[in-house]
Amino acid sequence: MNALRLTPVLISTLFLAAHFFRARNFPLLAIAIGVAVILVIRRRWVPRVVQIALITGGAEWIRTTVVLASARDAAGQSWIRLVAILGAVALFTMCSGLVFRLPRLRERYGA
Repeated sequence: MNALRLTPVLISTLFLAAHFFRARNFPLLAIAIGVAVILVIRRRWVPRVVQIALITGGAEWIRTTVVLASARDAAGQSWIRLVAILGAVALFTMCSGLVFRLPRLRERYGA
């Protein structure tokens, strides 16, 4: 059942991995995959590392949103839908770390 509780975290890390793969940034791709992999370790530090990675990932989505929206605006294209979608992805990524506040996950990781 904990796998279901961790689904938002896994989705967020997979989205980040896909983002870094598309950008051909293989070191950050490896880190994003590594964040998903360390979820199997039952240690107290795991939730904090994952939460930091998710907040950083959300910041990356915001940076990407600004860069892409600026490029679209400069090209005279619509950018509102892009901002809405990537803003939602950034918010989802940042908020997915809140699952570690659930009692079952606190118990699992010894928090």
